[in-house]
Amino acid sequence: MKVRREVSWFSGRVEKKLRVNDFKGGWRREQPLRLYQKLQNELYELYRSFGMGTNGEIIDECADVAAFAMMIADNVHRRRNGKVPR
Repeated sequence: MKVRREVSWFSGRVEKKLRVNDFKGGWRREQPLRLYQKLQNELYELYRSFGMGTNGEIIDECADVAAFAMMIADNVHRRRNGKVPR
């Protein structure tokens, strides 16, 4: 499958965000509900950035939101496949 240019560009932004936070130990032991709570906080930060942020800050907040959504999906996917204890 060919990846769209926009998806490739944005996934690079998400990966950059994840790498900056690698020191935190990752998301694999986090419960999906806890990640969802963090996602809600990021959504609020995104909302605030529309009124107070630059275009770059808005894009960064979008990447944060996407990163937490990916973390939830990854943990649920691994649990579904029996790779993570419930």
